[in-house]
Amino acid sequence: MPTNLKGGSDSLFFINDLDLDPMHFSQSAVMSLNRTDRLRFIDFEASLKDDVRKVILESFQSQMPKEEDYFGAMEFNLKGLVHFLSLNPIQSR
Repeated sequence: MPTNLKGGSDSLFFINDLDLDPMHFSQSAVMSLNRTDRLRFIDFEASLKDDVRKVILESFQSQMPKEEDYFGAMEFNLKGLVHFLSLNPIQSR
């Protein structure tokens, strides 16, 4: 699905059922890039939290990311300015 690369936060949409009628997104989830350092997972199953944490630790940073429940969404606060690049911000997304 499309994502907005101009302006505010960007979001990636995931659908877990290949046979799902596109007009009824009952099993969908969103990964949203927020501020300069946050990953927000909306409507993801709680069981994925450990997997997300593992990917962050193995691929990005060695310290445990700060975690928060953001109005029911899983939010990870990463180290540094993850979504900001001085030359061209879109390249970092």
